[in-house]
Amino acid sequence: MTKLAILSGLFGAGATGVGIFHHVETAPNVAAFQDMASESASPLDFQLAASYQDAAFTQVYAMWGLGALALVVGIMAVRKKDKRGFIGIGLGVIGLALSLTGVMLDRLG
Repeated sequence: MTKLAILSGLFGAGATGVGIFHHVETAPNVAAFQDMASESASPLDFQLAASYQDAAFTQVYAMWGLGALALVVGIMAVRKKDKRGFIGIGLGVIGLALSLTGVMLDRLG
């Protein structure tokens, strides 16, 4: 396996892993803390909800970056006749698809 295919797979796995963590851990916490902050008048609850929201957007931006890198490096690997670059391309596309669901759809309207 060439170095490009390995890099593409790592970037794609990273994008997919961040996406799964985002949907399993961070997105439910964002919703829970926003509900708790809306019921409470404590400024600490509002800061905590904002912190979780910022973490969620940071994860989405990480998915975008890693997914895009996986696509570019995977295409470069495939152009060098290494078919294993398609693995990284596929994982990158999954990571990019996960970034467009959940919190970002709420933000985009």
